[in-house]
Amino acid sequence: METLWGEFLSVPENKLTIPADEQEFEIGGLRFIPVNTPGHADHHYVYLFEDICFTGDIGGVRIPGYQYLRVPLPPPELHFGKWRASLARIRQEHFARIAPTHFGIYDDPEWQLNAVEQDLDASERWLESVMPANPSIEELRQQFLNWTNQQGREQGLSEDVVRSFELANPPGMSADGLLRYWKKVRMPS
Repeated sequence: METLWGEFLSVPENKLTIPADEQEFEIGGLRFIPVNTPGHADHHYVYLFEDICFTGDIGGVRIPGYQYLRVPLPPPELHFGKWRASLARIRQEHFARIAPTHFGIYDDPEWQLNAVEQDLDASERWLESVMPANPSIEELRQQFLNWTNQQGREQGLSEDVVRSFELANPPGMSADGLLRYWKKVRMPS
């Protein structure tokens, strides 16, 4: 984490509030509703504010100007089933705009949620197809990079935009998450 984002400082305990699911809270006169949405991580929440759903990483990674996204799949708590259940849950909320952490605010939340679900499905199928060969983590990272970049090219993205998605959502981190998910959840006992 420090390599990617610098030093992490702890939040003083008296300044930290862990909300209950759907427990409305107020900051500066503005009202927010947290919704518990595991799948990307067990501690993940989306936040509803007015007509916007701030999705965090469960809403995928999207770059303004492109109707294309990738889901971030890093360790430690990636879980496809929980993620799909969380998507079903937030589909029940009423919002007109969607704001993924990476990047922007969009007026097409249904497209966004459908695209996240499609990418989850494709990523899980991809994982199931490559893991029987028992690749090393280095091989898995390279194969996942090749696969995700090829998907972008097939959607008509330029090499510069494909590279932008690679930087915004590092495939190696997702390969690590996929391997951990495979060993922890999917691998036969």
